[in-house]
Amino acid sequence: MSARSRGVFALPLLLLATPALAKSAASSCEPKNMAALAGWDGIWISADKETGIDGRSDTNWDLAGISAPWNDERWARMRTVLKQAASPQFKQQGWGFPMMMNSYAEFIFVISPRETAIISQYRDIRHVFTDGRGHLPEDERWPTDWGDSTGCWDGNTLTIDTLSVKFDPDYNPLSPPLSEGAHFRERLRLVAPDRIEGEMTITDPAYLTGPWTLPLTYKRAGSIGSSTTRSRTIAWSQTANP
Repeated sequence: MSARSRGVFALPLLLLATPALAKSAASSCEPKNMAALAGWDGIWISADKETGIDGRSDTNWDLAGISAPWNDERWARMRTVLKQAASPQFKQQGWGFPMMMNSYAEFIFVISPRETAIISQYRDIRHVFTDGRGHLPEDERWPTDWGDSTGCWDGNTLTIDTLSVKFDPDYNPLSPPLSEGAHFRERLRLVAPDRIEGEMTITDPAYLTGPWTLPLTYKRAGSIGSSTTRSRTIAWSQTANP
């Protein structure tokens, strides 16, 4: 058989194999066992954001940019942001991303095979697509307060990659003054029935002198010491250690 003939016969085989390969790639980031992720249900809040009678706490404002490795140009903008946040005219419309992942607002995870939604009480909603897709091409996406997020499940760990986040001080004056070219990578893992731990790493060549990494820790809201917590502990231990 000639090389040309072999090519003619190989093409249909390649076309037949392509859908299967595409399906395999698409499903590789989907949860392998939805039942094993039952522990992600319920309401979560940043572990260092317990509030007093005034509904506020002064702990950990790192994600607002206090500890970020800003370059000189962006340090000037950071001082403006802090001054604006202290103003009596300060009015917050919501948290947006990334601040919704380290705020006083409680949130929930809604997990399906092809998408995980993160929804806060301020109606901030992040759509994290876990069906294997990549980000939209640059000329087809635009910056928003929640960004463009794709994710991948690996057992009980969710990794998220986010681009095209809009710095919008009119929506949330406390948001870090990053450029629209900033790149966010998160890793979240359920480490106990009522605790999620992980980290966020931010790169922004326009305004950061290097990667900016912060820890993320969440606790289940209002469940400490409850019978629900005890039952979740048993179910989680059986899932984590079959």
